[in-house]
Amino acid sequence: MNLDKGTIEEIVQDVFLKLWERRIDFDHVESIRGFLYTSCRNAALNRIQQENRIQQKTNFYTSQVDLVDLPISHQMIYMETLRTIHDAIDTLPEQCKQVMRKLIVEDLSPQEAAISLGLTTSTIYNQKKRGIELLKLRLKPDQFFCLLLLLLYF
Repeated sequence: MNLDKGTIEEIVQDVFLKLWERRIDFDHVESIRGFLYTSCRNAALNRIQQENRIQQKTNFYTSQVDLVDLPISHQMIYMETLRTIHDAIDTLPEQCKQVMRKLIVEDLSPQEAAISLGLTTSTIYNQKKRGIELLKLRLKPDQFFCLLLLLLYF
């Protein structure tokens, strides 16, 4: 998958902003060059991964029976299950809730969630594990199964 010119410009702009914010960390040009190269490459790879996840999600949705084609009773059950899962996430401890929202609702990767929340990736994984354990206690088995599907396929 290729990135368009606007996306590339956005990535470069973000990297230069990071460079400016961390300007005191660099003592010579070579360290700046390495930082720029590595940061741009990693940001581009992250963006490509994010777009691939979105494309996979879109492909999954289009390959499934459209929700609108389901009987109203099925639509209601589906929406109620999603609402219950979201409500259960809201009852989690604050950091755990933030992590689960980033992973499930915003569909971020653990690395993206770590950057977004200013946490380490290991903290994200630990909070995800904790969130799953707590949600297992708070949700009915069929609702928990739906949560697991959300985590696995989306």
